Amino acid sequence: MATRKQPSSGKSTKPGARKALVQRGKARRGARRGASHSENQMRGRALSATVRSRKGAGERTAGSSRASHMNAVAMLKEDHDRVLELLHRFERARREAQKQSLADRICADLTLHAQIEEEIFYPALREATGEHDLVDEAEVEHGSAKLLIAQIRSGKVGDPQWDARVKVLGEYVRHHIREEQREIFPRARAAKALDLREMGERIARRKHAGPMPEVRATAAAMVGGELGNADANRGRPVAMIESAVRTLLPRTSER
Repeated sequence: MATRKQPSSGKSTKPGARKALVQRGKARRGARRGASHSENQMRGRALSATVRSRKGAGERTAGSSRASHMNAVAMLKEDHDRVLELLHRFERARREAQKQSLADRICADLTLHAQIEEEIFYPALREATGEHDLVDEAEVEHGSAKLLIAQIRSGKVGDPQWDARVKVLGEYVRHHIREEQREIFPRARAAKALDLREMGERIARRKHAGPMPEVRATAAAMVGGELGNADANRGRPVAMIESAVRTLLPRTSER
């Protein structure tokens, strides 16, 4: 019996052609996988950026909220820690630009910190505890530091004795911080008449106002108020503060 031939499909596929077809198929599948991978990477990066942005905003909000709820002693100690870190970085710095930048930050932070203590913290401590000797000593130490700060600000890195002044300022500050944290802060915490949380809110508002020229800061301390704080100065005529400023001006070169 004769074997009937199967009809031909009309397509003859040589081995080389089959191999080329397989390779083109692999290439198409690889391209699809690559495109899908790139899209996934882009989505992942976009999601990470969104998460980082939300996290940063949350941290800023939390930091602001935390500062407004800290008590006065905790806020002042935080200032101490920040200045000590800046002093440590200054002592290790080698580049002049870095030294100048660090010295500027040290002087600015110490100026505002001293003004806050003299306007808010020390007067309240005197009134609540009757503690005069320790506060007097602290204010004298502030005076010595202010003289050095003025000399540092009037010069610049590279001037004779400029580095030495910053280092001596650091020694003064370390001694002052040690005494304040060992002697003054414990008395403030123990004073029942002091509302440290309410004082912390006042300090936060004063920090927001920033440092003021030294004459007006001293005037504010003299009248027991806080310039820039409407609540604290309610009932204190502006003329009272301005009179204190005029009293101080003849004794200083600041105008």
